[in-house]
Amino acid sequence: MDKSQNASILVVDDTPENLHLLFQLLTQAEYKARTVNSGERALEAVKAMPPDLILLDIMMPGLDGYETCARLKADERTRDIPVIFLSALNAPQEKMDAFKVGGVDYITKPFGIEEVLARIAIHLSLRQAQQRLQAQNAQLEQEVVERRQAEARLHILHELDQAILATPSSAAIATAAINRVRQLIPCRCASVIEITEERQAKVLAIEANSEVLLNVAMWETSLQDDLTPLSRLHNVPDLEALSQRSVLQERLYAQGVRAYLLVPLPFREQVLGALTLESLRPGTFTAEHVKIAVEIAVLLAVAIRQAGLHHALEQELAERRAAEKALRVSETALRQYTLELEASNAELDAFAHTVAHDLKNPLSAIVGFGGLLEKRYAEIAAEKVGEFLHIITQNAHKMTDIVDELLLLASVRRIETLEPGALDMAQIITEALSRLTVLQEETRAEVFMPKTWPVAQGYAPWVEEVWANYISNAFKYGGRSDEGIPPRVELGYSTLDFDSLASESEDEGTPNIHKSAFHITFWVRDDGMGLSSEQCAALFTEFTRLDQTEIAGHGLGLSIVKRIIEKLGGRVGVKSAVGKGSTFWFTLPAGE
Repeated sequence: MDKSQNASILVVDDTPENLHLLFQLLTQAEYKARTVNSGERALEAVKAMPPDLILLDIMMPGLDGYETCARLKADERTRDIPVIFLSALNAPQEKMDAFKVGGVDYITKPFGIEEVLARIAIHLSLRQAQQRLQAQNAQLEQEVVERRQAEARLHILHELDQAILATPSSAAIATAAINRVRQLIPCRCASVIEITEERQAKVLAIEANSEVLLNVAMWETSLQDDLTPLSRLHNVPDLEALSQRSVLQERLYAQGVRAYLLVPLPFREQVLGALTLESLRPGTFTAEHVKIAVEIAVLLAVAIRQAGLHHALEQELAERRAAEKALRVSETALRQYTLELEASNAELDAFAHTVAHDLKNPLSAIVGFGGLLEKRYAEIAAEKVGEFLHIITQNAHKMTDIVDELLLLASVRRIETLEPGALDMAQIITEALSRLTVLQEETRAEVFMPKTWPVAQGYAPWVEEVWANYISNAFKYGGRSDEGIPPRVELGYSTLDFDSLASESEDEGTPNIHKSAFHITFWVRDDGMGLSSEQCAALFTEFTRLDQTEIAGHGLGLSIVKRIIEKLGGRVGVKSAVGKGSTFWFTLPAGE
């Protein structure tokens, strides 16, 4: 279930019926709904328990909706709660006032249930997206601070590394330290032993006189079962004088060692390993030698520890940089998603307006004549009953056509990619004309077209819709119905491309064209009353239509045409002049 389904919504309205209706509606939709009947109580309720969204009436006694919203937006604790106004007021100024005080949406009463739920869901989703973005930005800022601190630490570590031994790794540090020790303290062999994370002894570095055979394994095997000798300082002046020797001491003695010095590498409360020095002469290591070895051991432990931290921090920074990059990608995707939600919301409003507008007239006719038949069926003459039923049927067909157009528009938008194929344009036009047989007979339209057609690339069902739309408009608006002149409709094509932006030619009903090697232009020309330049400019705009008395029916169908042709890689346009007919055209890629 989406997180928004559990959201808390506060409903503010002074009408009990509205409160009850909205409470039931929101509860059934699995929202947590609360209701109050005044602006004052709304402020108290929000202060006590802030909701995720507020539905706010405007006309209320006392504090009205505008003042209530203004106070909410003035409070830092509540300013980000989205407020949707619900009001019977429908004037543009009242809506502007609602948005000025901070409202995110405005729903006019009486409202539709699905509309209210849809807008609530959209604004809750937007609010959640905003909150996620804020959280991610805060996290990013924190990570940036931490990264800067880590970089500062790395800088300090680098300086320490340079100041101590100027070496890049634990092994290099150990090697450099041994070389320094051998310059200051006489010994035949020196080594640095590390205690690994697995609690094993590991030789980081070892150096000896040229005549000495290095025995790395001796230290690792001798300390395999017991690391205790590395935890405290050992200065044994003469192994031969010992009455009892440990395993390690016995092995050293077997190799000719007579004196040895072992200094732990301390770091805080840990021991990282040990610095060891061996000599063939008893009593080699003096108190001063021990002091020097201890000082070097301390520096060596810090350097080894910091080198390990340096490596770990580099890995951490690499991981954080990768995480920051992923976060930036996520933020970009989130911003894109937010923009898509806003566009979807705007399109939803326009879509609802179009549906309501286009379905209003046929629905009114069906309801009106249906009601008349229901109440006065016995009093109406039989021929009138048939006439009324014919009107009802016609308007039902109109509604079906509108729904089909909307479904087609949605399907065209939904499909992202489409593989076009070669088109049999003659067959496609034949199919389109067969769908318009009744309309052609009613208008007595004459159709003229070429005997052959060129091959273009496209998707046949969609292209058929384009031809059907253009031809049906030519049937409806061609000719002179007031003078009894039937429409004369011409269909044609050209291997040249229409230039809708060029100046008018001598024949204003014929578009100007320019040569195109990759597209074919198809067109439908009528001999109707024509259109003004302002009407032409608005024809293909989605979810808009011109004045119904002038050009009813062009708006939605032509927006579908535009979306189809652009999806297929072409263009659409119209050339028209008042009193001289219109030519509607579209282009498609030429076939191979």
